[in-house]
Amino acid sequence: MSQDRVQIVEDAGRAVTALMSSPWLLLIVDDDESVHQATRFALQGFTFEGRELRILSAYSAGQARQVIASEDDIAVVLLDVVMESVHGGLDLVRWIRDELSNNHLRIVLRTGQPGFAPEMQVVRDYDINDYKEKGEMTAAKLATCVYAALRSFRDIVRLEVQAERLHHALAAAEAANRAKTDFITHMSHEFRTPLNGILGLSEMIASEVLGPVGNPKYKEYAWDIVSSGKRLQVLLEGVLELTESGDDTPLDFTTFDLRTLIGEFLASKSRDKGVMLETTLLRRERQRAAANGACTPTGARCAPC
Repeated sequence: MSQDRVQIVEDAGRAVTALMSSPWLLLIVDDDESVHQATRFALQGFTFEGRELRILSAYSAGQARQVIASEDDIAVVLLDVVMESVHGGLDLVRWIRDELSNNHLRIVLRTGQPGFAPEMQVVRDYDINDYKEKGEMTAAKLATCVYAALRSFRDIVRLEVQAERLHHALAAAEAANRAKTDFITHMSHEFRTPLNGILGLSEMIASEVLGPVGNPKYKEYAWDIVSSGKRLQVLLEGVLELTESGDDTPLDFTTFDLRTLIGEFLASKSRDKGVMLETTLLRRERQRAAANGACTPTGARCAPC
């Protein structure tokens, strides 16, 4: 499952890499052929961030709809206002933003008749990114306008990819958290249920609820089972509590001597029971090391046993 989540993020990264290595797409929407020719001439040899410019043409709002619907990677539209209708270009803006829901496409409105589309009103009421009058549009101003539009388009695409990656990462984290919760619930049931049964039955036997068990050793063994089961129960509760607490609880790693720890544990238990226990693990280990002429782990020679 983790491979699937990684694949989703990798696919998104490859998609944006492919998009950002292909030519920039610019669409000219104007019913005047001379405007198309002049624009192509002014942008001849245009490059931005090492990528060339591919120019598409549409001579009406209807043709523009078809082109935009088939080419979803168009970065910039140079759009005329008056074409097959007085507000054909403005209607196309509404279609792009509202019906197509394309918000990353940069729309530059170019008009030769500003009286039909006053700049202040159009910028206020329509979701366009720039407004230019054709009579004032020199080759340098056109190139500057396209540079700014492409830079804005690039940044929007990057933000969309980052947002998509974040969305997938959050989904993966939520799925992992659900899997963790399911695991804890399952393991809690699978461990606690049989352990409670063992403890209950062992206490019944040790307490001779149903009658004498015969040999006193059986009763002693039953109490040993109860004692061991309760220690295991405490350990299980601690592990589950640590797991449920998440990653906020840091783990403290400490180096210790296992033989010493066992010896201290047995010594404490022997005092509780009033008996004397002697551990021979350390002594036997030292005897074995001395016989082989070896040293202790710290590098010091073994003392005589």
